[in-house]
Amino acid sequence: MPLSDWASGPKLNPSSFTIQRVNPFAFKSVLIDLMARNLELPSPEQRFDWIAQNPDGEAIAWLLFHEDHREPIASCKGIPRRYRSPDGEKTALLLADVCSNEGFRFALPALLLQRQIREDFLAGELSADFLLCGPIPSLAAVQKRAGMAYLGAQTRWSKPISLLRLRRIGREYPLPIAVGADCLLATKRLFSSKGSGQFDLLKHAPGAEFDQFEIDLDQSADAFRPARSAPFLNWRFMQHPFYNHEILTLRRNQILQGYAVISARHPGVKTIVDIRSQNDVDFSSLVKMAERRANKAGAGALWIHLNERSKYCDLLKSNGFQARSKPVRITAQNKPNADCGLVGKPLFDADFDV
Repeated sequence: MPLSDWASGPKLNPSSFTIQRVNPFAFKSVLIDLMARNLELPSPEQRFDWIAQNPDGEAIAWLLFHEDHREPIASCKGIPRRYRSPDGEKTALLLADVCSNEGFRFALPALLLQRQIREDFLAGELSADFLLCGPIPSLAAVQKRAGMAYLGAQTRWSKPISLLRLRRIGREYPLPIAVGADCLLATKRLFSSKGSGQFDLLKHAPGAEFDQFEIDLDQSADAFRPARSAPFLNWRFMQHPFYNHEILTLRRNQILQGYAVISARHPGVKTIVDIRSQNDVDFSSLVKMAERRANKAGAGALWIHLNERSKYCDLLKSNGFQARSKPVRITAQNKPNADCGLVGKPLFDADFDV
């Protein structure tokens, strides 16, 4: 949903707008109608129902009304995401599905909506430890003016696999398209060696070994990071309503050491949308195996979106990746005198609602 520049928008009176925080289920038809009008989705209703199944918690929504219209003219959802910290588990509200009807796609309505959400949070009216705003280019300036703190920027890293394939695709940076939702794959041994471990494609929904792996990470990884669980991975990837995903696992002695989630949401390109590992060596091994998978699938390039402040950027460079997109701001709102702990963390696509 592109927003016009501040100067190009009409003169709107802020007092002509009102904002209401609602339970999404009570306004399901209204929210689906707004999404259908303003977001490029194959099925807004499928997306609504999918978000309702989020194992991290129930979403909330904000509706923006204008005095000249009976129905709301804009909306935004807050989708819960769990995080692990030295102080225990925390919850973020990821702001997503921001949309506005034609005639109101200007900065002022978006700013009023974002400011109200921030005020609700600071007033303690939301059951969340912090707000998180993903990399949405059209909202970057609005989020900054609303007072959200700058965490970093998300950059697309790309490694060409076949220039001939890229030329055949027709353009290097294709737009997303929808594909089928069935991503359950038969187990297939991909690669195995004494030093690197065994790589497999997951053939079923993630199970208890992924929960145990998350517990093991508590003793070795960053103190503050987005949480993963078997139910979350199953919901986020295996049950995604629009896009296929495959989960590439790394095991040693039959014990999970890491995994990478590969998406085919962009035509002719494979994208690593999530990756977890115990160490940098396993991270690089998973990336290299993902490249093999992309090559076998006939992809022209392998992508991964990553916070520019992350330590993994140097690892991607050493593996032949290049930053190929203009960084997009990531912002957050903490509670007073609190630190959400996300600065410099390696946030991936899976940490945002994409």
